Amino acid sequence: MNARPIHGQDSLRPLRADDIPAVRALVAASPGAAQWSLEAYAQLLEGPARALVLSEGSRIIGSIALRVIADEAEILNLAVLPECRRSGYGSRLLAAAEQHARSRGALSLFLEVRESNSPAICFYENHGFLRTGIRPNYYRDPPEAAVLMMRKITAFPG
Repeated sequence: MNARPIHGQDSLRPLRADDIPAVRALVAASPGAAQWSLEAYAQLLEGPARALVLSEGSRIIGSIALRVIADEAEILNLAVLPECRRSGYGSRLLAAAEQHARSRGALSLFLEVRESNSPAICFYENHGFLRTGIRPNYYRDPPEAAVLMMRKITAFPG
């Protein structure tokens, strides 16, 4: 997954075990992202789901987790440090995830997002995702509906 740097010397690579504490801190700074256990992150290293991290030097500034099953892929979590948002990093992570999914035969990309997370919904709509439904009471802490979104995997817009 070779991608060009956006700012300075950044790199996009698969998650490593020693990245997990930094990724958990990154996700903790993103209230709309799913807050996972250490075990859940460890499973990303060896299970069917995978994660990528985007870093500048030694600082991890973004991460994305996804899984591909048959011809469908699902974005499980996407987070960018608050001070790095609206700088193209989320788009870069999404493009890399789509490339990974496409290379494994996926034809569609799915995700769920908190109904109240308007910035995320707008981000995904700007990247060609369509709302396909609502899943009531999907999230806990606090309880909230999930907006279901999907897009066909084609050439990535932008």
